[in-house]
Amino acid sequence: MFDRSILDNAYKKDLNLIKINTNNTFNHEIVKSAVSYILKKNGHDFYTEAIFRNGKRADVIDTEEECIIEVLESERLSNIDLKQKNYPLKIYPLKISSYLKTKLTEVKSIIYNKLWFE
Repeated sequence: MFDRSILDNAYKKDLNLIKINTNNTFNHEIVKSAVSYILKKNGHDFYTEAIFRNGKRADVIDTEEECIIEVLESERLSNIDLKQKNYPLKIYPLKISSYLKTKLTEVKSIIYNKLWFE
């Protein structure tokens, strides 16, 4: 059972709610949402943008596996080793590929230029 006491008391502990962080890129947020969807579809509960007691923030926590999924776009994989020292759960990095970046840019362009903003 996931120990919610590792989360900061100020963090609103909304289970299975995708929280958007506008400081992240569009691509980052779309992939984070996709990860959350896949977790829920497979019967796992999750937290997004979870803040730990030490002030560190996780993209997605899988409460079933008790791990963190960190979406990486421009960040290097070597940074995960540094992060791991300050995080209470195992981190699994998910690197956004250049192919996916291209496709997400196309989606973003369609959204901004064709659908809602005409």
